[in-house]
Amino acid sequence: PGFVILGLGFATLVSLGSLPAIHIVTDNVRIAGVLLEGGFDATPSIKTEALLLWSGNRGVASDLFARVGSFKYETYFHRPCTAKQANIFVQVDGIDNVVDHTWLWHADHDDCSNKWPDSISAATCISGNGLVVYGDRTIVYGLQSEHTMQDQVYWRGNGGKVFFYQNELPYINPYFRRPGYNFGMD
Repeated sequence: PGFVILGLGFATLVSLGSLPAIHIVTDNVRIAGVLLEGGFDATPSIKTEALLLWSGNRGVASDLFARVGSFKYETYFHRPCTAKQANIFVQVDGIDNVVDHTWLWHADHDDCSNKWPDSISAATCISGNGLVVYGDRTIVYGLQSEHTMQDQVYWRGNGGKVFFYQNELPYINPYFRRPGYNFGMD
């Protein structure tokens, strides 16, 4: 318990399969300056785990960004300009966690196409929820969630708080009928 994950220069961690890029299971973890990217090829029949799955308690995440989109860069594990998937960007299951400044983004434009709004990212990438909270007493400062194809925020934890929420619904989908913020009991 009690370790730090610090991304210098906004380190990008790409989830290569349906498993999380980061899974925190211990308490008192600090994570900051990290960009999480959905790297799983879009497959509607398969559900991916959250890019960040946070089961530990009493931790802090600062400057945490997550995205799914189609991007030109190429590595041995990333084919350029392919549709990607992330069903949940960040999921907080632990209690008493704090999230400070996060941007959770389903790309509505990309560097692979100039045909906006019919970009590869907007039209064929798959996303679900930006933030899912089951943990009690979660506090979030500066929550930004944009364009995901399910509820931008799905909150079921008790006693939590959000200070500043910015949201853009997926405006390129005329059939989108989900709330930007879904709070309540199942």
